[in-house]
Amino acid sequence: MSQNKGEMIMKTVCWMFALMFILAITTIVSAQTSESDQLRDMLTNPACPRACFFDIRTGITTQLQVQNILAGLNITYEVYAGQSNNDERNGTYYWVPPTSTPFTTGGRVILHFSNGIARQMLISMNVSATTVLGTFGNPVTMAETDDTYFLEYADLGLVSHLTQPRE
Repeated sequence: MSQNKGEMIMKTVCWMFALMFILAITTIVSAQTSESDQLRDMLTNPACPRACFFDIRTGITTQLQVQNILAGLNITYEVYAGQSNNDERNGTYYWVPPTSTPFTTGGRVILHFSNGIARQMLISMNVSATTVLGTFGNPVTMAETDDTYFLEYADLGLVSHLTQPRE
């Protein structure tokens, strides 16, 4: 009887460990899915055929539209209009997104204009390669330097620049 009781206890313990393992894996997958959903929601929009941020679309959104979008979000921005010609239409806007914006805590956004049209947007984010790959899939092209990876999603107009943390 004590041997059967011992076997029952062992089986129970094994089942408990198995359930805890399944729960841990489910939690990890759920967290990654949640991060992927947040990243997708942040950089895509049904109204934007390509990646966009705060409804700002590179190649389409004008400087006046950007000013109105940022004013509507109560975001203060800085302007760099260039040293030689002081031409804001070909300048750069800098701002820090609201703290509620996922992945951007402490980072800033840099938006370059050409002839008054948004041309390139750089968004400083703290996001893992796993989340980027889980969100957008395999990149069309990938390049690598010492500790940096560039993942290009040409159909979305998106390039992810990932840097490995230094130890």
